[in-house]
Amino acid sequence: MVTAETVARSGDTGRVVGTVAGFITGAEVGTVAIPVPVVGSVVGAVVGGVLGSEVGRWLGRTVMSVTGIALNAGALAAKPVVSKVTASVDSLKPKVATAVTAVKPSSSPKSSG
Repeated sequence: MVTAETVARSGDTGRVVGTVAGFITGAEVGTVAIPVPVVGSVVGAVVGGVLGSEVGRWLGRTVMSVTGIALNAGALAAKPVVSKVTASVDSLKPKVATAVTAVKPSSSPKSSG
């Protein structure tokens, strides 16, 4: 089951991934947008890292929330099926009924001899 702690960790993971992706993409865009050799790359990387961090955190939480809803809905749908299977297996167990019968000694006409 997806918990609130899992969603929070996904947001933190998304933030890290978004920051790295933002740095790389921002540096490339900054180099093209600001043609000064080092300045464009640094400014682009900083701006891209900040934007990527926020977008990654939002996207990580959103993806995990949607995934959690889908997984929880699937688990809820599966529970009745599992209980039906369990009930049918219980009905297949053999039922043993014991009956006690009285045994009379037989008086057979066997001769000893």
